Amino acid sequence: MARGRASLDSAVAALQVLGPQATLERGYAIVRRHVDERIVRDPAEAPPGTRLTVRVARGELPATADPRA
Repeated sequence: MARGRASLDSAVAALQVLGPQATLERGYAIVRRHVDERIVRDPAEAPPGTRLTVRVARGELPATADPRA
């Protein structure tokens, strides 16, 4: 039982380190298109004028894609 518990605790710790919230806590953000909430993985998916939602560790903020220089 103790070995199983230790294994489970180890798995939980690994998931916490790799989870999305932990990534956000390290300073990364998740960018979604406002219209369909799809994650933006390529700048081509958000042409200039696209409304976006940027999720950071402590919440979300609105953004709009600007023309690229």
